[in-house]
Amino acid sequence: MKRHSRWFLCAVLLTAALLLWGCWGGGTKKEQTAEEFLAQMETALSSLDANKIADLFAFPILLDPVLPGQDELKFERQHFVRMIQGALTAAKEGGAVFEVKFVEPKYQEKSDSAVVETQVYMKVKIDEDTAHNVFVAFVNDLIDVFMELYEEVLKEILKEFFDEIPDDFTEIAEQLWDALMAGEPVEWPVEEEITEEVFFELTKVNGKWKLSSEVDVELPLTALFRR
Repeated sequence: MKRHSRWFLCAVLLTAALLLWGCWGGGTKKEQTAEEFLAQMETALSSLDANKIADLFAFPILLDPVLPGQDELKFERQHFVRMIQGALTAAKEGGAVFEVKFVEPKYQEKSDSAVVETQVYMKVKIDEDTAHNVFVAFVNDLIDVFMELYEEVLKEILKEFFDEIPDDFTEIAEQLWDALMAGEPVEWPVEEEITEEVFFELTKVNGKWKLSSEVDVELPLTALFRR
């Protein structure tokens, strides 16, 4: 019994030593570089995975007020994921392709902030049914989150478009889709390659770079509906 107890104690001490080494010694986390963050961003956006995309942001995300006298809008991680999850799922299920590559980025780095100026190359491929499903899912989820957080604000906005605010958000999404498609004709499936100059601010959180909470970066959803 003593021998087994001694071996058990040694195992416990060895495990504790390894854990401590991981926390304080050889396992010290390396600060993420801006280049590493951009590689993470390319993978996350191209994956059409809501949680991977959410990992790119410093939360809460702050947006300018949409009505006079209103406070800025604030979205936490769970709200952001809910707003894009359904749309990105519909995109993946429909076989949509969204590829992102940053070309010749330039960095202005400080200890806890950075500005990135770069060309972004985007490749988009989507058919009409998938685009419709993506759009309806996004509008539905967006209104759902807004109704939870900013019901009075949203009602004021919707009153500009509807005599009576519908209970079914899908109906609103379908009407918006019809209005969108009533403009310049779209040749389906959409297959585009887009290159644009962009810049965005980063902030460092626990050694990792994140998109600033006041970011204005184009996400996969908006690129899917380029006209």
